[in-house]
Amino acid sequence: HGHEHHHHECGCGHHHDQHHDYEPHHGLTINFDGEVQADINRVWEILTENEYITQWSQGLRIEDYRPGGKLIYTDELETEHSFMILDIEAPVLFTFTWQEGTIAFELKGTSETTTLINFSNWLEIVDENAAISLTNWMISLQKIAALAEGVAIEDRDTQYVEILPRMRQMLSLEDTNTIEFE
Repeated sequence: HGHEHHHHECGCGHHHDQHHDYEPHHGLTINFDGEVQADINRVWEILTENEYITQWSQGLRIEDYRPGGKLIYTDELETEHSFMILDIEAPVLFTFTWQEGTIAFELKGTSETTTLINFSNWLEIVDENAAISLTNWMISLQKIAALAEGVAIEDRDTQYVEILPRMRQMLSLEDTNTIEFE
């Protein structure tokens, strides 16, 4: 299935428009748009049910499914990090705090078999940690799409190595003015 690619390509086979808005001293918002060949309710289920969440983000779980509720992330050192669910409206909006920023997933069913996902991440601090976090979210998005479409999930390490330099470039953490993709 043919997809147009604009600006950046992550190589996942899905269509991602990546655009960001710079505002002085107000952080940075990064958007990834992707099209998933699955029903919106299926995508929502994978996005918000713990049995699926662990498959796209190990260590992440929803503890309290409501606005003001908790999202818990347990890292490799077994340290628990608690984030707040800001809004959750099935099957269209899931937004929560994440580190010093916020994350929003917006879903839009474009047909019975196609769903658009808009992922946006507001970053207060743009640094190497932001590039690493965005890389992990991009991989999570690809896993969400793969789970929804019932296809095999690519090897995470390979993806990580390919995506991280692109995120660094997108955030201009590398001293290059030109970003080129084949």
